Formats: sequence, structure tokens, C-alpha cells
Amino acid sequence: MSNLRTQKKCETLPQDDVAQLKALGFVWNLFDWKWQCVLQSLRAYQEEMHGDVEVPQRFVVPSEAPWAEEAWGMKLGRRVDQIRDREDYVKHHPERRAELDAMGFVWDEFERRWEAPRCWRS
Repeated sequence: MSNLRTQKKCETLPQDDVAQLKALGFVWNLFDWKWQCVLQSLRAYQEEMHGDVEVPQRFVVPSEAPWAEEAWGMKLGRRVDQIRDREDYVKHHPERRAELDAMGFVWDEFERRWEAPRCWRS
């Protein structure tokens, strides 16, 4: 598959092959495809689960509807941590960062916890 992607990029893959692979739903840009899976899963988490995107670190996408089948089993909590810590998927992509901001993505979990209202017992 990597070879096919390289051939297409170098324009050495025949157009008939490109058309056939496109009709089959071949993923040409794996990085973008993975990002879309993460984003779609965050939206599902927000809509179906909690109303926010504060995904627990151990959260794994369930293998059932309404979750997208291609995301089943994804360690979404880990991906969220990687976005925060290493800027996975968002580095050099301000439009992706803006999408997350619009969803209420928490970039600094420690700061959020610090600023959260506390209930004190008397």
C-alpha cells in the first residue's frame, strides 16, 4: 500500500489504477485519515457521551454504533494525551487546532483542574 501511495505521489501509477483504487475507497493520505478518525470519535464522544471532549486517559472507542467502525478499539484517551503533549495531528495545522478549540478541547488538563470549582467540606 505504501508503494501505491508513493507511485501516485510520483505520478507513476496509471490513472486507471488510481480510479479503481479510489472507487474502492483506498486511503491515499493515511495521516489525514487517522486525524479524521480521531476528530469523528471526539465528536461522537461529545455528542453521545458527555457533552464535552474531556476524554479519560483510559477511554477506548467501543465496538458498536454510533461509533465509526474504523475507530472501534481506538485508544481515544491516549490520542487526546498525545495531541496535548506532542501536538500529534495538530502541529503545523492551525485549522485542526481551531476545530478542537471550537469543541472546547482542553489543552492543559492540569490548569483546567486547578481552575475548576472546588467544594469544600466544613
